[in-house]
Amino acid sequence: MKKILVGVSGGERSDEALIAALGLAQKLDAELELVHVVDAHASHWPAIARARADAAIDDARRVAGDSVSQRLRNQRHDGGPLALRGTPIHEFLRVEVGNPAKVMLERARAAAAELIVLGSHRKRGLFDFGNTARTVLAKAETPVWVQHGWAREVRRVLVAIDLSDHSLAALATARDLAKKLGAKLTTIHCFVHPGYVYSLDSGAPMAMAIDRVDELRELARQEYKKRMDAFDWLGLDHDARFADDDPIEGILAQQDNADLIVMGTHGVTGLASTVLGSTAYGVISSARTPVLALPHPERHYQL
Repeated sequence: MKKILVGVSGGERSDEALIAALGLAQKLDAELELVHVVDAHASHWPAIARARADAAIDDARRVAGDSVSQRLRNQRHDGGPLALRGTPIHEFLRVEVGNPAKVMLERARAAAAELIVLGSHRKRGLFDFGNTARTVLAKAETPVWVQHGWAREVRRVLVAIDLSDHSLAALATARDLAKKLGAKLTTIHCFVHPGYVYSLDSGAPMAMAIDRVDELRELARQEYKKRMDAFDWLGLDHDARFADDDPIEGILAQQDNADLIVMGTHGVTGLASTVLGSTAYGVISSARTPVLALPHPERHYQL
């Protein structure tokens, strides 16, 4: 993650995303680019004289730059400006006009960004999770970090594992990141109670025998342990948790024991909850701990 793209807007959540990104840039020795989007429908702009449009963009750039600089001066952590290596904030800030999600996705692709960092606004705003951030998460081909809550040093990383090849690839990314950050890593696998099976004759649901459920649970536990034992941890401090719980509830139940949740997302198309996968969508939309969503490697979206 040598190039980090950060969405900046007004508000506390955006501030925390910026502070988190600064910390990451320092730890990873990464290049930082800040993007502020003037949210305007494209149809509005042809009616505005080019000179007025340029003046509006310049004014937005100045205001956004001053605002970001003030946040850095007021942040709770030392070293924010140091992460910018003494370069004026305007050198790192781009101001674009258009649809915020589309601008962020296009800029991430054009700049070959390896990570997008967003605030987690759930209310109306530039990075409202119900609008811009959700769209970026659903369509990005780049990992997306959603900063829930206060920015803090990442010392504990929680990785959700469903035993698919993609989740194991996500684990490898999380392992490498945890080593860079000096963090401990915990994996969690949730066993989903099958509940019912269906009769091949009638299609009617039938309750599954308890002993059969116990057998399936134990098989899942053994397979999980086997995969984790075989994984190359590269000397990283780690442990594993097995939960007999709904995946969303099981992951969220552990979030207070982590500074970052890492999980893979699906590569299918459709509604945002389908694109991300129901588990990833449920966790990201409800978490109070930062979440790093890693897209499926086969995801491709045409802007």
